[in-house]
Amino acid sequence: TGSLRFLNGPGSGTERMRIDAAGNVGVGTDNPLNKLVVSEGTGQHGLEFAPGTISYIQAYDRATTDYGDLKIDAQTIAFGTDNGTERMRIDSTGRVGIGETNPTESLEVVGAVKASNVILKQGGAVQGYRNTGNLLLPMLRYVSGTNDVQHLSSGKHLFVDGSENVQMAIDSSGNVGIGTDNPDALLHVDGAIQAKSSIETYQALSGTSVSIDCSAASVFSLSTTGTTTFSFTNVPSTSNTALGLTLEITAGGTHTLNWPASVKWAGGSAPDAPASGETNIYGFYTRNAGTTWYGFLSGAAMA
Repeated sequence: TGSLRFLNGPGSGTERMRIDAAGNVGVGTDNPLNKLVVSEGTGQHGLEFAPGTISYIQAYDRATTDYGDLKIDAQTIAFGTDNGTERMRIDSTGRVGIGETNPTESLEVVGAVKASNVILKQGGAVQGYRNTGNLLLPMLRYVSGTNDVQHLSSGKHLFVDGSENVQMAIDSSGNVGIGTDNPDALLHVDGAIQAKSSIETYQALSGTSVSIDCSAASVFSLSTTGTTTFSFTNVPSTSNTALGLTLEITAGGTHTLNWPASVKWAGGSAPDAPASGETNIYGFYTRNAGTTWYGFLSGAAMA
């Protein structure tokens, strides 16, 4: 019914270890309250092992009834479950691998990561990779509910649904595609667009040798100062696309307007230029990258 004590030293000796009546083993303590307690020798700062349905190891200070700090020091620290299957490790450089036995970054996780909040320090970055056969593609994935997924593919950002169908893309040139992962314009929408209003870019032109830059605007104006020759530049060459322009011309005098030969007019002839002080509105349309333009007089003598 008593305790088995282990002593050393002269005389009655100094107790170093005991096994009490409950079978608890104490090293450095005469009152072990768990199956194995290793204490510093004053009854404080103990390391306790408690087996049970849920077994645990605790660093505990019995004198203050509070938990202490616990440090584990080894070349590599591995954590396993289910008969020793390794789940996580900390290697000798401090890198942590979850599902990875040879981490190459401070934290490397093989598998999905779920977090309610991720905070990056200034200059930080998040990178991910998807292994597709023998090709390791960069991938960053964000999931909201069950559908919204974003991942970073080689050279472009792809926004895909839960079935990996691309809904939107941003390529390395900054082109945005909606419904396509291969946008060939600054904004490329593969489908219908619904908007409350549409605002077009306007550019005022000048001079007598006028270049209408199709990439700069879609609505232009000019006040003539003499006989004027027009040309079209930067016409989009994308297949299966069309382009329309509007040109407002106010005559600063009695001036001739010379149009490119590629412009086709109703009846085969260009309309008269506006009389001095008057304004004409012209429309232009092409569907073959400017090889042929169709010209229209939308409004005349709008003084």
